[in-house]
Amino acid sequence: MHGSVRTLDSCSLLRPRAPVLLDNGKALAVCDSGHHKVRLLQLHREQADGRDRARTDMAVGCTALHAHDSVLAGSGRRGHRDGPAERAQFDSPGGLCVLPDGSILVADTGNNCIRRISGKTGRSGLYVSTVAGQPSGSAANSSSSANQHRDAVTAKVTATASKR
Repeated sequence: MHGSVRTLDSCSLLRPRAPVLLDNGKALAVCDSGHHKVRLLQLHREQADGRDRARTDMAVGCTALHAHDSVLAGSGRRGHRDGPAERAQFDSPGGLCVLPDGSILVADTGNNCIRRISGKTGRSGLYVSTVAGQPSGSAANSSSSANQHRDAVTAKVTATASKR
């Protein structure tokens, strides 16, 4: 992930949706729907004397909220592609949900899918996979192994839900 430090009001977001706090309030994940990405903002408060404080240490005297802005997932190109987070493609992501294992579900609104951002065993970095739904007209971007993985995860989610 790469990014820059700026105040939150200067972050380049286009139709931001569904902000979710992560890491005990030290980071914010947000759907950048217009850029077809999920962004990660590492939050820091600057005190009146210019020193940075961690987001969770919100003392009186803080003057500005700063963020290290980086892309969590999405190439910025509209489409549907599973794979390494930096090459994955979304179409107007619109919602986020953090799972107990730390992975993030993304409502990929334009693709009519639920996607998952997670670490993948045996691979470095983050990986995006489709866990529910199927985009119309995207058969060229979906491999049979991705479809098998999605079907297995869907079955697991369904079985878990039925036990409750």
